[in-house]
Amino acid sequence: MSNSLNILLVEDDISSCLVLQRAAESYKDINIVKVVDNSRDALSVFVNFSNDDTSSSLVPNVIILDLELNDSESGISFLHEFENLNLSINPFILVTTNNTSKVIHDNAEEHGADMFIYKTSPDYSPTNLLKLINSLGPSIISNFNSCRFCKSDSAKSKEKLVSELIVLGFSTKRKALNYITDSILQYAVSPDNFLDVVASKYRIKRNSLEMSLRREIERVWLRQDPEVLLKQYKAYIHPDRNVPTLLEFVSYYAGMVQNF
Repeated sequence: MSNSLNILLVEDDISSCLVLQRAAESYKDINIVKVVDNSRDALSVFVNFSNDDTSSSLVPNVIILDLELNDSESGISFLHEFENLNLSINPFILVTTNNTSKVIHDNAEEHGADMFIYKTSPDYSPTNLLKLINSLGPSIISNFNSCRFCKSDSAKSKEKLVSELIVLGFSTKRKALNYITDSILQYAVSPDNFLDVVASKYRIKRNSLEMSLRREIERVWLRQDPEVLLKQYKAYIHPDRNVPTLLEFVSYYAGMVQNF
């Protein structure tokens, strides 16, 4: 198992590649192991590894993917083809793009993109990109090394989890359902810094995420029929609170996810 961040850079802008490569030299545990400018060569990096070889230190655990590649196959095409490889590994996929379309965003996320960075953002730069990846390093490495869920299993687990949360009283019309779902799934794989990972994914502050999650849990307990709560949530709740803490709630459902 590797304890370094091994990056596959899929980018057709030469200057961006050079800046990223130079910036990576200042990080002890960040290696850009391969740079390609098209989706076909990016896929070949993983096709060359069988599932038995995925413990190799050469296998990328991070993919920086430019969504607007100049070749005939876009970043979206790469995500679809990569998903079809059905590998037992789950690299962290960070998408960089100029496209703010929600349709494109949802398509990429559905097929494995973990985070989006918009190149139009005032604070975007290749060096800031590496700073962000470095800050998420422990969670990325833990997630990759554990390999508890392949992508298909993760999708099934997410579907079951969302169903459980809806029955409990969470609304599909509120963003908090996405926040709590991703927080639980992230905690199930890597409890350390799970809120930081989810906050970065949705580009919100950690404190704002935490407050939103707590309020939504309190909202469910305030409005839902007590008999439904007792039936659906079987963990202990301190009688002085009558509502689970955020960590208690996330931990309970993370345990459920691991048994799906």
